Amino acid sequence: MGEQQPSPIVSIKSQPWDKIIIPEGFMLNQNGVYLKDTDKTKIADPVWVSAHTHNEDTGAYGLVISFIDRKGKKKEQPLFLDAVHERGKGLAQLLAKSGLYIAHNKEGKLHEFLNNFEPQHWARSVTKLGWLDSKDGKLEYLVSSKDGIISNHEVNNVIFQPEAFSPTSTTIYKQGTLEEWKQHVAEPCRGNPYLVFAICTSLAGILLKHSKTENGGFHFYGRSSRGKTTLAQVAATVFGCGADPSEVSDQSFVQRWNSTSNALEGLLAAHNDSLLVLDEIASYHGKDFGRVIYNIVSGKAKARMSRDADLKAQTTWRTLILSTGEISAQKKIEEYEKVHAGQLLRLLDIPTHEAIIKTTHGSEPEQFALNLKQSCAKYFGVAGSGFIKTLIRKYSNSHTLRYAISEKINRYSSFLKFEKVTPEQLRALRRFALVGVAGEMAVELGVLPFSTEEIKNSIQMVAHAWLTESSQLPDNVRGCVAVQQFILANPSRFRDAMIQPSNPAYSATEKNLAGYKNQLGDLYWFLPDGFAEACGNNDVKEVARELRVRGILCGEKDRFISRVQIHVNGAKHRVQVYAISGKAITEHEFYSPTPFI
Repeated sequence: MGEQQPSPIVSIKSQPWDKIIIPEGFMLNQNGVYLKDTDKTKIADPVWVSAHTHNEDTGAYGLVISFIDRKGKKKEQPLFLDAVHERGKGLAQLLAKSGLYIAHNKEGKLHEFLNNFEPQHWARSVTKLGWLDSKDGKLEYLVSSKDGIISNHEVNNVIFQPEAFSPTSTTIYKQGTLEEWKQHVAEPCRGNPYLVFAICTSLAGILLKHSKTENGGFHFYGRSSRGKTTLAQVAATVFGCGADPSEVSDQSFVQRWNSTSNALEGLLAAHNDSLLVLDEIASYHGKDFGRVIYNIVSGKAKARMSRDADLKAQTTWRTLILSTGEISAQKKIEEYEKVHAGQLLRLLDIPTHEAIIKTTHGSEPEQFALNLKQSCAKYFGVAGSGFIKTLIRKYSNSHTLRYAISEKINRYSSFLKFEKVTPEQLRALRRFALVGVAGEMAVELGVLPFSTEEIKNSIQMVAHAWLTESSQLPDNVRGCVAVQQFILANPSRFRDAMIQPSNPAYSATEKNLAGYKNQLGDLYWFLPDGFAEACGNNDVKEVARELRVRGILCGEKDRFISRVQIHVNGAKHRVQVYAISGKAITEHEFYSPTPFI
């Protein structure tokens, strides 16, 4: 008789729900959830409540449903408690769509099962990505639902639980290493100031909270095929997928303007403490574009009521915008309403009439652009998290980070000095300074392969392009430009004050008369209606006052309107006019910024 062999040791695989108390009347094993009845009726594949959540800011409670999907992969679905108590099959449909098998007609039992879990594990719920508010000033940044929190201390049990669908769940992820991103995306941008600026702008969104800089954005516009979408893709790679949105719209970090104002508010909140990249401004079809621009800076959505007539918590955000399109933001606003300088100082129009890609490093321009676009779809999502990690490693708390950024912005703002800029323009230049500071800090921390001199040159060039664009002028100065352009474009609408109106040269234009001019053509006398037309949508008195200050409006010192003598039907008449010096207005440069100091 042979020697007896020892019994084999049976390894029992642990399950993620092993330490969780299952509600009475149900059982859970590797095959699924069952009723404890005589038939052991199956309700669904393995699903359980892994944690209960609480949002300290809103006071909302929720839970995290964990389950094994049809491919055997463990998934998590954070939900607010009201979703568990909703009537119908909404919860079951949500989980089924995410891959959970649910037995036919067992949706009600699934509700009962999930609703009866007692809280055993608690997690902190946050509704937005970005910097977390810490009472002791510790630096904590929630990058994404996949990558979790970056901090210089251990942070446990924090759940990203957005109030609505967040596109960042599919657009923020990593592909490739930081060194690969530097080599294939950042390095080719050298010598191309607009592309370098785009990368720095993306990083600048991370600094918004600690810089005390208001929300706002930059809109790059110009003719097609100038590289605007490539610029947007390059900016997108800092946080997420930089693929062309026309090719992989559901994965690309680049979003489209083609949306409603409500949806744009959701996009802004979803990109909190980062950058929202919006392509093709002409695709926005709402008539409220001017109001949308104001909302961007407010950082707060419109107050709304819930289905139960309760006031809902307002959505908030801290976000920079990088926008592209063939038309300017000014033109987009003017499609339906009068434009105000305040709107244009929130989304700054930056012309790109020349090609954005200027240096191709020896490659043919088309091949260079194609290679760069392909690299944007291959290497991404590592620079932003790398910048955050090195920031948190260097600065121990929010106070030291805030102080460092403030000092750098003040220094950079003095570097971006121009003469004859308005206080509003100085505020906008502070946004350029923030972009420059972000770039320089990223260089110092080893995230960007550029030199600080390259960063400065890029900021200078883009800021200068903005300042020399007439769309950014104050309302009263823009009105002066409108009067100047009106005179140059409509010479036939001014009749010589000394010639009889019966002269054939004026018979066709008399009914469309804007004013008079002297025989030398160096003095234009606008009739009040004609001057108001020339001013466009701008305030007539403010435009006249600005023209007086610049020595272009003639007449009595304390009056904008003068009385002059003209010939009508053989008789002399005195009429009220705005007297404009023709030579002064046609040769005047209403804004020509001096070189950087």
